[in-house]
Amino acid sequence: LKEGQTPRQRRSGKMADMLEEYTDEFNELTDAVHKRCARIPDLSGDSKNKEVAKSEKELQDASELVEQMEMEVINLPSSARSAAKAKISESKKSLADLTKKLRRSTIALSNSQAARDDLFDLTDGDDARDALLSNTERLDRTSRRLDDGHRSALEAVEIGAGALDELGRQRETIERSRGRLRGIDSDLSTSQKLLRSIYNRAIRNRVMTGLITLFLIVVIIIIAVLTVEK
Repeated sequence: LKEGQTPRQRRSGKMADMLEEYTDEFNELTDAVHKRCARIPDLSGDSKNKEVAKSEKELQDASELVEQMEMEVINLPSSARSAAKAKISESKKSLADLTKKLRRSTIALSNSQAARDDLFDLTDGDDARDALLSNTERLDRTSRRLDDGHRSALEAVEIGAGALDELGRQRETIERSRGRLRGIDSDLSTSQKLLRSIYNRAIRNRVMTGLITLFLIVVIIIIAVLTVEK
């Protein structure tokens, strides 16, 4: 930890480092999918299915990394949050484009006759394309609904984080007020001790004055009696 930094600054630094790690992992996954998209059209059968499955898994992992980045960016200071959100938006766009590229690569024709056979053995040409487009549109609508739900959840988390920050500031204010009250209480205790000491001294002085006055009265009476007897 760097000396002179507040806990919030150290926490923000850790969040920035984590975002960098997530970004590096995201780039590695998307680069791997790009390379597979170039190979998939020339494959067929199990080899093609395995490459497609691997690519879909890597796209899923990349999507989860983007979600993690969106969660972490909330804890960044406002000065760094805008730039981080812009990078996340670029990552989401890149992920969406790569998903479309994988779909095109999956159904693309290659120079291999076996690959063309795999495509058209599924069903007749026009029906296959219509069904594929219908399924793609359905998946896109579902994906948009999921994105909307995820965006709403992130907004709720951001609002909650703001509320927690406000509560933290209020707690600090209360702690400072409590410290001042403890100081005032200590001053009051000292003042009470001083007043008690002054009061006790005044009582002692009053008793001494009374005793001296009584002694003088007795002396005067004795002198008067002796004078009368003479």
